Amino acid sequence: AVLVGGWALGRRHRIAGVSPVVWLVAAGLTIPSILLSVATSYGQIGFPGLGGSPNLFAFYSSATRAWEFGVGALLVLMTGRIARLSVKICQLFGIVGSALVIGAALLISDAQVFPGLVVVVPVVGAAAIIVSGHVWEGGLRILESRVLVWVGDLSYSWYLWHWPTLVFARTHLSDRWWVLIGAATISLIPAYLSLRYIETPF
Repeated sequence: AVLVGGWALGRRHRIAGVSPVVWLVAAGLTIPSILLSVATSYGQIGFPGLGGSPNLFAFYSSATRAWEFGVGALLVLMTGRIARLSVKICQLFGIVGSALVIGAALLISDAQVFPGLVVVVPVVGAAAIIVSGHVWEGGLRILESRVLVWVGDLSYSWYLWHWPTLVFARTHLSDRWWVLIGAATISLIPAYLSLRYIETPF
């Protein structure tokens, strides 16, 4: 509702191509969301009526994860400024961003509170990689490979389908790593069908 309202106001009060209202909506959703995420991750705020721990609320709630989409929205609003960055700066963004994403994948574990503050690392890393691609056309070519582009197109459907598949495998088959990897791989089938016959047409 806030996004639709912001869009409507933005159409009426457009200044120099981008309405200040759009900035206010994006920042107004992003900042409270990250504050709520941190507070619930560390148990500073709880919602007893919803059941479960504050940390579970932080992980599963749209309200506490909206800031991650907000970062992407703010990048879109800054596209004009990003396009004026030098190639060297974009190369640096690409290298640092890649290091943050890979480091997060290797080092974040159950030992850390998640999402907490540690989730900032992969989000900032992804944002840095996106920024690098605006100017540094020769960089991070690996991301342009057919396989990775295919996985990227499929990633949201795969994200949705892998979880019920893993839960089914753990409950009815086994918790061994090779079973879980097999289950995640098999979930590519409904993910592809979902992308092909639901996401793409609609």
